[in-house]
Amino acid sequence: MSSFEGDTLILPCVAIGSVAQLAADVLLGPGSPFEEAKHVMDLDSSCCMPFVGGSVGGRSSALITPLQVYRDANSRVTIVQQRSPPFKARKDDFVARLAAWAKQSRFQQVLVLSSVDAALRGDGELQTGLRFVQRTNRQGTTLSPRFADKVTSLDSLTSTRSLPGSGVARRLMASLERAEVPASLLAVYCAEGDNRADAKAMAMHVYKAVDPSGRPWTEVREPEEWTMVFGSGPDQSLFN
Repeated sequence: MSSFEGDTLILPCVAIGSVAQLAADVLLGPGSPFEEAKHVMDLDSSCCMPFVGGSVGGRSSALITPLQVYRDANSRVTIVQQRSPPFKARKDDFVARLAAWAKQSRFQQVLVLSSVDAALRGDGELQTGLRFVQRTNRQGTTLSPRFADKVTSLDSLTSTRSLPGSGVARRLMASLERAEVPASLLAVYCAEGDNRADAKAMAMHVYKAVDPSGRPWTEVREPEEWTMVFGSGPDQSLFN
């Protein structure tokens, strides 16, 4: 069993456009600073809708389950990949269990990833062209200053502001706060569809937030799991 004490935990939420899950794929994919992350355990997924799949590229165990944990020992970064949402009636139990695990494992901080329905932006967001939103709980975090300095399209959210389409993001942040676990939320405005560009941008923002070394990550590559997920696109000869 890996020791997570002092690690940064990245927790994606199942939300509109599946951007957080896609960003986790990018962070664990080829060419990523965290591509050496190893599958270390599966979390209890009894609160989630049943899911099972085959391993891709030999990164994980023989079967892929709803909640798998990957750890990069060199960067002290742990990434949870969630592949199915929690049952509606068990959302509170689900976030409570995640917060309890984060507390028990002594993670230094948690970065929750989610997405927000772009169609429900307010006038302020539309006028400023805001793309990402961020909030930190009362315990605070020790995210790299590179995150705030170089990612300018961020907005501080109040605890009462709604996050439409974000899944259990608000519940999870509240649960982490009750457990006194330092946590931040990063969410992107998006719509359903091909959100690969949003996922790549989110993955880069996450890297800036959690990696203090300043190592360059210039080429964000698509993981093997994405092959044909969004189709091959239209035949360009149709437009000749």
